[in-house]
Amino acid sequence: MGACSTYPELMKKLLVAAASIASLSGCALSLNMPTVRFESPEAQGTLGHGYVALGAAGGNDLTIIPDTTASNPTEQTSFSGSGNIPVMVGLGILDRLDIEGRLQGALNGTSVPLLTAKYELIGAPRSRAKTGNFALAATLGGGAASETQNDGNLGSTSAATDVHFWEFDSSLIAGYRIADNVMIYGGPFYSHYGFHGTDTQSGGGAAAPLIFAGTANQSGINVGQAMDMGPVEIKAELAYAYATSEGANNSGVSVGALITFFGKLVKLPAHEFDRLTGLHLQMRDVLHVQELEKAIRTLS
Repeated sequence: MGACSTYPELMKKLLVAAASIASLSGCALSLNMPTVRFESPEAQGTLGHGYVALGAAGGNDLTIIPDTTASNPTEQTSFSGSGNIPVMVGLGILDRLDIEGRLQGALNGTSVPLLTAKYELIGAPRSRAKTGNFALAATLGGGAASETQNDGNLGSTSAATDVHFWEFDSSLIAGYRIADNVMIYGGPFYSHYGFHGTDTQSGGGAAAPLIFAGTANQSGINVGQAMDMGPVEIKAELAYAYATSEGANNSGVSVGALITFFGKLVKLPAHEFDRLTGLHLQMRDVLHVQELEKAIRTLS
């Protein structure tokens, strides 16, 4: 018999080699920081009307611990490019006020869900916007996330990393409708992140628990185009962002696209609708009487 390996032996050697490579790669703890935002300056303009949206976009990925299962794990921040699949639900509250919930859907790392309020400072809301409408809005939001990340290498060491993230977010958005169904929009934004946690190893060769904490900041500017097609809107956006954390930094341009479906998300009960409609009609009648009395006084 020759010295050649049989097929099962060869497969075994390949599996061992793959396992060795995997054991060297470890498991990182990271935070996803979206840069493409898809924010419109126009509020819904109608109570109960809102939208559901789904997109794909680029962003930054902040690595906090390069390898949670390392023999001597350390907090060592660094940045790389990443992506996310945002899912957004928005609702009109007042004529110029909307609220929005957003799940970032990170392709890598943890993303922080956001709850944001938007107030339109200038311009007509979406329900009444026409060609030439200039809108300006401000947003303010925040969110938090907690998780336990369980990692293990192919040796005997495993790690449980308990981490808590939070985010504060703000922006200023301007937009101009070059046609009834086309708007150009954009503006500056700023996001501040915080994180803290503990990386606890177990098994043979376990290191002492690592307690870590830090912050990250991201600022930038975006520009995009929104095209309405009835109850459907398509956005394409480009964003430039500069991110920093614990001495690490990164800057670059990201792109993204979003499709949004508009409609009535909250339906008022019939008696409540009738009450509001009745109040509106009473106010209208009072105004008409006042205008008539003013006209009579003018004539006399």
